[in-house]
Amino acid sequence: MDHAVTAHPPLPIEAATRLLGRLATDDGFRDLFVIAPREALLQIGLVDWQADAALAGRSCLAVRTLASKEMIAVSHDRLLSSLTSRGAHTVVFIFAKGGPAIAVSSTVSPSPVAA
Repeated sequence: MDHAVTAHPPLPIEAATRLLGRLATDDGFRDLFVIAPREALLQIGLVDWQADAALAGRSCLAVRTLASKEMIAVSHDRLLSSLTSRGAHTVVFIFAKGGPAIAVSSTVSPSPVAA
């Protein structure tokens, strides 16, 4: 697979930090991110072309069910590194329920969270 075609560019660190902060704390933003991800990305400071590029192809930012706020918070540093680095950005489960646990399983043992 040619990831250059399906990958989005790295997010600016300020936008990625805002994104993770809001996904870890703001229920309304979390709902918006699932329903209208482009609008959510514009709210965190991306401009039109950046939001479009971030959602192109099989973007990791396109999810139907988000991981818990707690899991996103505990996975913050790893997710931030992933979102701001050059790479395929096509791991569609990175924000999905259970996704961050896989991303950090080798470095963090999060405490159980009631569903």
